[in-house]
Amino acid sequence: MQAIDFNPESPQPVQDTLRVCALHAFAYCPRLFYLEEVEELYTQDAAVFAGRRLHDEIERKEGEEWQDLYLEDENLGLRGRIDVLRQRDGQTIPYEHKRGRCHRDENNQPQAWESDKLQILAYSCLLEVALNTRITEGRIRYHADNVLIHIPVDDAGRIKALVSNLLRYSLSATLA
Repeated sequence: MQAIDFNPESPQPVQDTLRVCALHAFAYCPRLFYLEEVEELYTQDAAVFAGRRLHDEIERKEGEEWQDLYLEDENLGLRGRIDVLRQRDGQTIPYEHKRGRCHRDENNQPQAWESDKLQILAYSCLLEVALNTRITEGRIRYHADNVLIHIPVDDAGRIKALVSNLLRYSLSATLA
């Protein structure tokens, strides 16, 4: 595995950028998005703390210290922290770890939840800008099922992630 150096300091976020986890919240539940991003009411319940413990456990099991990977781009209108970045067969691949279960289709085949898929696509777009390279896939690990889902990053996925700009502009106009 190759390490990629990033500045470990997290700068102050640009006001007009949207957190990738806020984009995830909007896709998951618009009411949750409103409560967190507009009313600034954040719930840190048992699930949040369990997710943090999961990340700590993975870091210990892998015997590696995870670096805080914070990315932001004003043109994309996004900012966020990627769980893990790996090199596989010469490709840079972002990973997102979820402690819950994956979605199952009508044939009971494991699938990513749409909100999780949007999250990994947004991180892929941020990485492409930061590294000036093409990201071809992201991966989501659902730990409750022990399932790894490969998410292709194609032009349709990039467009889907970049629609967050429309969300950001419509929100700034609504809240102004």
